Amino acid sequence: MYNRSLSNRETCDREWLVHSKELDKVFCFWSKLFRQRYKKGGLDNEGYSDWKHASQGLKDHEVSFEQLKHMHQWLEMRQRLDSNETIDKEAYEHFKKEKDYWKEVIFRIIALVKFLAKHGLAFHGSNEKLYQKSNGNFLGLVEMLEEFDPIMKEHVRRILNDELHIHYLGHNIQNGLIQLLADQVKTEIIKRIKQAKYYSIILDCTPDISHQEQMSIIVRYVNFNSNFVTIEESFLGFLVVDDTTGKGLFDVRTKELESLGLHIVDMRGQSYDNGANMKGKRSGVQSRFLEKNPRALYSACGCHSLNLVLSDMANTITKSRVFFGTIQQIYTIFANSINRWQILKDNVKGLTLKSLSVTRWESRKDSIKPIRTQLVEVRKALKEVSVSDRDPKIQSEARSLEKHEVGDYEFLVQIVIWYEILSNVNVVSKKLQSKDVVLDVAIDEVDKLIKYFKNYREVGFLKVIDEAIEIANELDSINIKNSKNIFGFLFPKKLKTLDEKDLKARCYHLQDAFKYKEESDVDAKELYLELKLIRTFLPSHIVSPINALNDIM
Repeated sequence: MYNRSLSNRETCDREWLVHSKELDKVFCFWSKLFRQRYKKGGLDNEGYSDWKHASQGLKDHEVSFEQLKHMHQWLEMRQRLDSNETIDKEAYEHFKKEKDYWKEVIFRIIALVKFLAKHGLAFHGSNEKLYQKSNGNFLGLVEMLEEFDPIMKEHVRRILNDELHIHYLGHNIQNGLIQLLADQVKTEIIKRIKQAKYYSIILDCTPDISHQEQMSIIVRYVNFNSNFVTIEESFLGFLVVDDTTGKGLFDVRTKELESLGLHIVDMRGQSYDNGANMKGKRSGVQSRFLEKNPRALYSACGCHSLNLVLSDMANTITKSRVFFGTIQQIYTIFANSINRWQILKDNVKGLTLKSLSVTRWESRKDSIKPIRTQLVEVRKALKEVSVSDRDPKIQSEARSLEKHEVGDYEFLVQIVIWYEILSNVNVVSKKLQSKDVVLDVAIDEVDKLIKYFKNYREVGFLKVIDEAIEIANELDSINIKNSKNIFGFLFPKKLKTLDEKDLKARCYHLQDAFKYKEESDVDAKELYLELKLIRTFLPSHIVSPINALNDIM
C-alpha cells in the first residue's frame, strides 16, 4: 500500500501514508495535520482498516480535493521548516534547545552510572537529596561534576529552585540504566557465544546476605571477535535457587539456558565444586546434563579439589586443628582491641597479622607467614599484652600463648611445616586459577605438587627439625638472658663477688619469681643463709657446667 501504481506502470511513494501497529489501521499524515472536518472511519480521523476495499479507498482519498489541498499545505510547511522561516520559529528554537539540553544531561547521567558500575561502587545512600549527608556516590559525583560542567550546573540549579519535577537523578533511573547496560553487555556476550557455537558452563551456589541461595553462571567459550583468538570466561549473572537438589539446580539452569538462546546440544564441558548435588553420578547436575548431551564432559574444579585435600588433611589431625586454633587466637587477641593492635604494630614492624580464611585453605599461608617470619617480635607483643592489658582474661590468654603455645617446640615444628606446605600449594592454586591456564600445564603443576609431597615425606621433615631448632635457639637466647637475671647470681663466679646486701636482694628476687598466690617454691631467708655458708667453702678452681654456662653468658 505504500506504493501507488500508475497507469503507465510507474510507481510513486505514498509518503503521506502511515500505519499504526497498535491499532492496525492506516492514516493520512497530511490530513492529520491540516484537517478541518472529521469523517468517521476516515484516514484523517479514526483511521482506515477496511482491508477488503483498501486499494480503492486509498485511491479515492489521494485524488480528492481535500488531499490535494493538504499536500500543498504540507509542501509549503516543509519548505519553511527547511529554511527555518515558520511562524513558530522562536518556539521551535526553544524546543530544540531544551531537547539538546536534556540529551546532554542524560549523556552525563549515563557516564556516571557506567563509572560506578565499572568500578563496583555503591550508588545509593540513606537519602536522595543533593548536598545532604549520606546521599550516596551517585549524587556525590553529580555535586562534584556541577562544579566544573555548565550543563550539570544548570541542571542542579533548576532542581534546587524547584523548576523541575522530573530530574532523572533518582534511584529508579539509576537502576533502569544499570539494567539497560547489563542487558546490552549480556546480549553482546551471548552473541559471541553463539558465534563460537560450542561452550562450557561453570556453576557455583552460595547464600547471599539474606540467606537466599543463589547460583552464579559463568560460560567459557572461544572469542573470535578480537585480532587474536582467545578463551573467554564471562559471568552472566545470579539465579535465585529455592530447590538445591540436583534436579532443582538442573531445572533452573536449563530454563536459563533456554531463555538465553543457548542449546544444551552445543555444550562441551561442565565444571562445579565437589558437592553431591553438583557432581553426583546418579542424580547430580552433571549426570542430568550428560543424559541430555553425553558430550558435555564433566570436570571437577581443580582449586576446590585441592582445597578439600588440605582441609581434610588438617582436620583429621587433632594437633593441626589445635595449631590453627592457636594462630587464630593470636590474631584475635590483637584484632579485638585498638590498644592491643597498637602494641602489635609497635613490636612487629614487618608483615601484619591476618585472620584465617574459613573456606580457602591455601590462603592460610598469608596468616601463618607473619608469625613464622616474626615469631620473636610477636612473642614480645604477647608478653607486653600479658603485663599491660586491663582485662584479666586477655592477660591470662596472652601469657599462656607467650610462655607455652608460641614457644612450644611442637608449635615451632608445625609452623615450619604448614608454612612450607601452604606456600607450595598456594603457588599451584594461583596457576590453576590464572586466565591463560591450559590443561597440560595444569596437569604438570599438580604432578609437581604430588612429587613435592612425596619428597617432603622422605627428606623434608629432617630439614623442618633443623629449622625448628634454629627458631627455638633464637627464642631461647632471649629466655636464657631472662634466666640469667633470675638465676645468674647462683653461678660460682658471681656468687663469690656479691656482698651480703646484694645477695639477700637476689634471694628475694628469686622468691618473687616463683611466687603464686602468696606461696613460693623458694624461702629467701633460708636460701640467703645457705648461700652464705656455701660460698665460704667454694674452691676457686671448681669448673662445672654452671661455670661454663656463666663463662658463655
